[in-house]
Amino acid sequence: MARRSDHSREQLAKMAIEAAAALAARDGLRSITARGVARDIGYTVGTLYNVFDNLDDLVRHMNAATMDALYAHVTAAPIEADPEKALRGLARRYLAFVSAQPRLWSAVIEFEPQDGAPAPDWYRHKAQRLVQLGEDAIADLFSPREAAARRRNAFVLWSALYGLTALAQTTNLAEGDPPTALIDTLVSTYIAGLKAR
Repeated sequence: MARRSDHSREQLAKMAIEAAAALAARDGLRSITARGVARDIGYTVGTLYNVFDNLDDLVRHMNAATMDALYAHVTAAPIEADPEKALRGLARRYLAFVSAQPRLWSAVIEFEPQDGAPAPDWYRHKAQRLVQLGEDAIADLFSPREAAARRRNAFVLWSALYGLTALAQTTNLAEGDPPTALIDTLVSTYIAGLKAR
C-alpha cells in the first residue's frame, strides 16, 4: 500500500476516477466498489473516502469526466452553421464516442445515487452543456421569444438520439439500416418539421 504522502489529494482523485472508469469500461457500473478502486490505486478505502464523500461522489466525478470527454469529442470538429448539417455532425460524433465506450457511457445513463441526494449544480452543468449543443444548432429555427420551445425540442432530439444509439448497442436494428442512416432520418425529418411550423 502506498503512503498517504505519496500523492496529493488531486492526484489521488485523478487516480481513483481513472481506476473507476477502467472498471466501468471493462465490466460496467456495478463493478465499481470502493474496495476495488482502492485496491487498483494501491491505497486503503479510508484514504479513498478522505478524497470523496462516498462511492456516489466518486461515480459522479467519473461520469463527469466521461461527459467532458464526450463534449470534447463532439466539439473537436467545427460545427456547421446549417441546423441539419450541425445536428448530423454532432449526432454522428456522439454515436462514434458511445460505440467506442459503450459501458462507460452506460454508467452515466444508469447511475442512480444510493444516497438519494440530488445531483450537484456542477454535475448537472456537464449534462446541460451537451444538450445546449443541440439547442445552439437549432437556434436559428426559433424566435428569441421561443426559448422554452427551443430548449424542449433540443431535449427531445437528444433523447431520440440516445434511444437510437442505445438500440444500436444492444440489439440488431432493422436489417439494412445502420445507425447512421437512422440518425440522418431522425435529423432530416425533425428539422423539416421545425421548418414547417
